[in-house]
Amino acid sequence: MAVGNSDTINRVDTDIENASDSVPKPKSNHYEVFNKINKINLLYGIVVGLSVENNWKYNNGTRWTKFMLIFGTGITVYSHFLVIAEPTKLIEVFSLFGIIIPAFAKFNVFVRTYPNAMAFIAFLRNVFKTITEGPSALVLQTHVEATFTIVKLCIFVQTLALFVFVWYPIYSYIVNNELVPIMPMQFPFVDQTTTGGFIVATLMMLKMGVWAYFGSVGFDLFLASLIDNYCALVKLLQQDLSDYIRMTRKGSGYSEQYKKAFFRNFLLKCQDKDRYIHLVNDAYADVIFKQFGMVYVCVNFIIYAIIRSNWYSGYGMLLFCLTEVYILCILGTAIKTENDNFSAAIYDIPWYDYPLAEQKKVLLLLHSSQNAMELWIGPVAPLNVESAMEITKSIYSTSTMIINTTK
Repeated sequence: MAVGNSDTINRVDTDIENASDSVPKPKSNHYEVFNKINKINLLYGIVVGLSVENNWKYNNGTRWTKFMLIFGTGITVYSHFLVIAEPTKLIEVFSLFGIIIPAFAKFNVFVRTYPNAMAFIAFLRNVFKTITEGPSALVLQTHVEATFTIVKLCIFVQTLALFVFVWYPIYSYIVNNELVPIMPMQFPFVDQTTTGGFIVATLMMLKMGVWAYFGSVGFDLFLASLIDNYCALVKLLQQDLSDYIRMTRKGSGYSEQYKKAFFRNFLLKCQDKDRYIHLVNDAYADVIFKQFGMVYVCVNFIIYAIIRSNWYSGYGMLLFCLTEVYILCILGTAIKTENDNFSAAIYDIPWYDYPLAEQKKVLLLLHSSQNAMELWIGPVAPLNVESAMEITKSIYSTSTMIINTTK
């Protein structure tokens, strides 16, 4: 599947910058930063055999990841049967599905939509590579620097969550000689009340936890970069719009033919931008919905297990899940903000100075921008910070109710 026509993938008109000495031409290394972000995504993907690269195919890492998902699901179901008579333990085990089900969804959507992912990356790389100087390059430079900061912050928080997840059981064993399991999992033929059985079970849980970390963080960073780079496309369009307003002023020195061609290319870029976010939504809406749904259900049980059973590793899972939710919701809010800014910029165009044909196009453009697509959490709620806050408040209320109504 192609993201757009090859002739319209990146219509960057550098003539406008070359035609006027008044326009600054700052140098930029945004393409290098863009590649750094992609290399980070690639590193996480290579670990689990799901890397976004041109020659990717089903490999041993992919098969091992699939085995780990099936094995983790089987062990979780097996653990359910062992503790089915103990409601508290049953809730603790069920909380693990908050990681397993979204992980399955991410695995399946990557394998199914791999050609789409490559098309998205090629499209964005073409945009970032072609623009090398001028105001548009400065826009991209500012954007990718902010994106790189978000990526580093996300990795730091998720790595901290992994550390919290495994720290207390290891600390308790080394310092206090206590056998505290990382997760409420039971393995066939492994007696976790003995030192040997505890070490074997802990190593298996640690392996699954690290694998889940690389897989989930890698996919989340990739999806977040796709959503975030939509904002870059909108910012570039705002810059193009400013250039068009400047060139349509009296005495600007641009021919009518050039101005019409520039505006036509601008409209085609707007179509590419709209097509891009629609295709991202079509490819990944399902996994976003499943992730938020399972996080909502299972975080309640994680909180219950933390309060009732002093499950210290649950703090790591709680931080991990909430970070995933808030990163995507923050980016969803960024989309809404950029769309609103773009719509406001179009509204301020001096359309009354334009020929009638251009006035009609501006009106259609304004209508399109005011109805720009936003990402949703399935059919439930828009993907924004307000929804994240509502989810958090609902989790607090539900978990409090569960704790107060159970022994």
